[in-house]
Amino acid sequence: GSKVTVERVCVELLHKDNLVGKAFDGSTCLYLKVSDGTTLNPMTVCCLGETPTTFEYKVNTILDIRGAIAMVRGDKVLLELPKGTQGLSAPADGVEASIEAAS
Repeated sequence: GSKVTVERVCVELLHKDNLVGKAFDGSTCLYLKVSDGTTLNPMTVCCLGETPTTFEYKVNTILDIRGAIAMVRGDKVLLELPKGTQGLSAPADGVEASIEAAS
């Protein structure tokens, strides 16, 4: 599938899984469902390296997501957030990825 970096998106956290998922490369991730109000169905976000216990944001929080990778998987678009040592940090191309509660 094709990939593109999404510089910034503000979304509402609608759902977070209670179980650890598997990303396409087999690494652990946490799947979220988010909406920015423009689409009928929520978007899926794959937070690499996160688990339900390490991901501190609650449902209905407005999240400010920066530097996510949008990937087309079949007929759906998936946002993927890489994880570094200090929470979410910079992937190889120098775009800093982050997720935080919008103020």
